[in-house]
Amino acid sequence: MFFTKNKVTKVVRFNSDSSNYICVQNSFNKEKWNLITKYYETSETPLIVECNNNHLISISYQQFMLGYGCEICNKSIDVNKFKSLVDKKNWKLFDTFQGPHIKMNFMCDKEHLFQMNYTDFIKDKKCNTCYPSIFNKN
Repeated sequence: MFFTKNKVTKVVRFNSDSSNYICVQNSFNKEKWNLITKYYETSETPLIVECNNNHLISISYQQFMLGYGCEICNKSIDVNKFKSLVDKKNWKLFDTFQGPHIKMNFMCDKEHLFQMNYTDFIKDKKCNTCYPSIFNKN
């Protein structure tokens, strides 16, 4: 149990047979990640997972769903390669790369201004004006 201001919150653990655990596991599997932890409590609870590059890390389901990737893989991002990929799309990048989840200002080849983070860029998300948000959901 967790105690907060004048409240007691009971933690419910979902084991590997529960539908909540299976839903979480399927989300990781979809990205070729392996869920190692055998129970699921809440979306903020750290889980042990193996990324698609075989790194064992701790990440919450919420962080995973927000696009936070493997912290080991993220440290090895080649910023020059990223800039060349931006150039190949004929886009302009107006900010300095500060991390995979920090939004940066871009201009697409049709001169629309928008924001996107590295993770979304790598997932091949598009300009919000050229492609309305219904097409940007993955």
